[in-house]
Amino acid sequence: MGKRTGGCHCKAVRFTIGAELRDVGFCHCSVCRRMTGSAFGAYCEVPNAELDWLRGTEKLTTYLATERLEKLFCSICGAGLLTRHSGFPGFSYISLGVLDDDSGIKAEYHQFVASGARWHDIADGLPRFDEWPEESSPKP
Repeated sequence: MGKRTGGCHCKAVRFTIGAELRDVGFCHCSVCRRMTGSAFGAYCEVPNAELDWLRGTEKLTTYLATERLEKLFCSICGAGLLTRHSGFPGFSYISLGVLDDDSGIKAEYHQFVASGARWHDIADGLPRFDEWPEESSPKP
């Protein structure tokens, strides 16, 4: 697949991704649940070098959700565009819902299910991890 495009709800912020999406997963941690207002956040990993902002960077608002997690939002419509984790400095974690075309994207796992919402039952057959999946754990 070629470049993917995405952006916020009001279209003030737009970007392209030049790399294949990888590490597609659902995060059930309490931070992602509160930040999305739902049972989990849905993200994919993209190398920062493959993320190109087309317009609207001046409209981005950064929120430091924890000492390691930075969230970027559109300051106009409030759409949560991506997350950056200090343990993975070369990557951004794009919110899947802000992509223009989601064809071909398949989730690979659920993480932080031990702290997931009690009112949500995971009904798919994807692997589940109580914390970080071993292969993507941040290095100290």
